[in-house]
Amino acid sequence: MGKYKDVREVIVNTLSDEKWHGVDEIQSKCEGEGINLEGDRGPIYNVVHQLKKKGKVEANGMGEYRICNQDIEHIEKGGCESFCSQKNELLKNIESIEIYLVKYRNFDWINCSDEELQDARSNVTTLLDLARKIEKEFRRI
Repeated sequence: MGKYKDVREVIVNTLSDEKWHGVDEIQSKCEGEGINLEGDRGPIYNVVHQLKKKGKVEANGMGEYRICNQDIEHIEKGGCESFCSQKNELLKNIESIEIYLVKYRNFDWINCSDEELQDARSNVTTLLDLARKIEKEFRRI
């Protein structure tokens, strides 16, 4: 976990000028800081991916990244307000999913219309796909 924190620091420091930077440059700076990646760019891509998901970093589609236009100190401190907001949104979404789980657990699969059946099947498939994605992500941790 220490490696990812160090890589994150290098990425934030590198991208803090709000210019585009490639993975080669980020890897060189990591190695210059003594972070041994052993030729594996996975940690860089993972950290960049997490920062992109949080809206902190943007990609230009050509393997280059930069910090989004926002307060850079906020990113370095971890953005507590953003985290709290995301956590509240996650809790609301989990509650919605749980409502649908109960709905489909008690669904009358035999005595419903064809339209209701197709809708229910589609939603259950979507929920099952989401469950697989979540399980796959947590296996990597």
